[in-house]
Amino acid sequence: MTDAATSTRRVTTWIVAGGLLLLVAALGIVSAVLAASYEEPDIRAALWIDLAAAVVLAVACGLYAFGLRRGESAVGRRPFGVVALVLLAVCQVGYTLWWMSPGGYGAGVGAAVTQAMIQLVIAVLTLLAVIAVATARAVPGRWRWMPLIAWGAWIVLWLLLGTVLVMVLPASGGIPWLGVLLALVFPGSVGVASIVLGLRGMPAAAPEAPASASAG
Repeated sequence: MTDAATSTRRVTTWIVAGGLLLLVAALGIVSAVLAASYEEPDIRAALWIDLAAAVVLAVACGLYAFGLRRGESAVGRRPFGVVALVLLAVCQVGYTLWWMSPGGYGAGVGAAVTQAMIQLVIAVLTLLAVIAVATARAVPGRWRWMPLIAWGAWIVLWLLLGTVLVMVLPASGGIPWLGVLLALVFPGSVGVASIVLGLRGMPAAAPEAPASASAG
């Protein structure tokens, strides 16, 4: 009776963290639209919005890493997943602060190489984090692969569609819509999936059942 009740308990961590990811996506959309105006006040506003999004993302990463309850970590509190999520949070906030500084956005093309390197590190850390979610099996069923699929779709859109827009439509209105699309694909879709899973509930007692059985 207790196991049945536990199996239908809502996963608060996933609901809250999913909502934060949706907020990150919304902030990313607003930032992309503002930055596309190429007006200095709008760009500065976009930078502050990016910082807010990075902080919110860091909180979400912390929630997924540790969970509000012990059984609610998306990576099962395994060291690999926890470290990947924590480093991702730190790097994202650090990168945004650097980009806001005179040595970042203010340096123009001189910061392009550093920006690309940091973005590559963030992309790799994100990949490691979603792999940790998939392999920890804390997320039930095939849903655990959803973040990895969304990350892959994001990379494809960023590399292919982004390159086309920059080369073919450098001064068009298409570029901000790429930012909107990227935000919806990742982290937006992951946020929606996280909320749905959190509302559906998770069999928190299930992972302990085999251990109990073997002990018996």
